[in-house]
Amino acid sequence: MIRGYFRYGSGRHRPYVDLAVRFPVAENASIEIPFLIDTGADHTLLSPAEGVRLRQELGIDLLSLPRGESIGGVGGYIETRTIETVIAIGSYVSTLSISLAEPPTHGNFPLMPSLLGWDVIGDFAIFIEQRTNRVLLLERGDIEHIKFAVG
Repeated sequence: MIRGYFRYGSGRHRPYVDLAVRFPVAENASIEIPFLIDTGADHTLLSPAEGVRLRQELGIDLLSLPRGESIGGVGGYIETRTIETVIAIGSYVSTLSISLAEPPTHGNFPLMPSLLGWDVIGDFAIFIEQRTNRVLLLERGDIEHIKFAVG
């Protein structure tokens, strides 16, 4: 079972989980990234701020990464790069190519979180209960031990 938390901001409670993400392009160096659990996102996305961290902390040349698809959402469209990652959550380990929202070369970048999408969360049972501040990602073995009340 992976425990997340709620972040409070702008009058909203949003479910997050912190994950260690490894980057093969940086000799498998890893950083911990807070991800918003986004059940409306098909794919996992790293925020522009995490792109800056990858450049500063791991020395990754963002411009050398392959261009990804433009991604659209409520705030409009953003350009992306793709990067190979290894995401480990409990006993779950997945190697996947994810999108990185490209930080602008000048000016401020949009304040947006990194998003944990269905390409990862689809492998878990998700339990989000705001009243008790519980955010849980349950692995297959965890689910077998839970008794559900029906009726």
